[in-house]
Amino acid sequence: MKAQTVNISIPDSLLDDADKQAEREHRNRSELFREALRLYLTEKGSVAFLESFTGIESKRVSEIVDFAQFGKDKIVILSCVFRPQPNKIVDIFAGNSPVVQLVEKPPSFRHAGWDLQTLDRAKPIAGEYLQAANGDRKVLRVFRDGQIIAAGDSNFFGHGVNKDPDQPFALNGLAIAEFITNFVNFSLKLSEYLDIQSSSLIFKVRLLNPTKEKIKLELVRRNSFPFPETAGEIYLDLVDREIPIHSDQELKFEQIAYLLLAEFFYFFGRRDDEFWYVNKEAKEVNLEFFKDR
Repeated sequence: MKAQTVNISIPDSLLDDADKQAEREHRNRSELFREALRLYLTEKGSVAFLESFTGIESKRVSEIVDFAQFGKDKIVILSCVFRPQPNKIVDIFAGNSPVVQLVEKPPSFRHAGWDLQTLDRAKPIAGEYLQAANGDRKVLRVFRDGQIIAAGDSNFFGHGVNKDPDQPFALNGLAIAEFITNFVNFSLKLSEYLDIQSSSLIFKVRLLNPTKEKIKLELVRRNSFPFPETAGEIYLDLVDREIPIHSDQELKFEQIAYLLLAEFFYFFGRRDDEFWYVNKEAKEVNLEFFKDR
């Protein structure tokens, strides 16, 4: 992105406050000023909210392919991303803090479902983020400034729907829907431990296909009856979408999950009236699909 240097005059007291805020958010002065300008223009409706990911935050999402074998021999990687207004998580590395406990035991709707649980201890990585992982199938990262990235590989999201090796690789639609919903629920719970209340949140869903194979989406129920319905096939390297949420919207996690899942369904050419795993009238994810019966 092309940038220009701009000279501005700021009172000493205001600059001092800005530097203190930048220190709390682990940012430099330029990053803070750019973010403040973005938020102001967004509030005034002058720029799209989707431009709110900083270069550092976008780089973190891209680097998830470096985890284990994600970027080498995995067919598909799905990652979900949460990003609050520039912030800081309180006591992120503090032993048995509520944040560490939440990372080690994320909420789940049922036993052995498609969730964020890894059975791993949360470990500080380079003093930058907490990480918990389930082998090389699934990883959860929580950064000091509040950004969260959760990702899984093709074995995790393709479970149960890839019995014919001669067919294109298939994603399990139920796995996708449950994982996205669990991620949104986890993100909102973790946001309670931010240093300051956020006025804006961004959720992202990204589908990465490093081997460039054709993939399809199979919509299945818990017991696989009726038989899976193929939603469509796509051939891509990468697609992603961002969902902006303002604090005055007061949406439940089921509603935010619906918005994120909708963007995923759009990848495969599904219209709103063709969505699975949701309450179409309320525009919410239907949690009954994920509960043990």
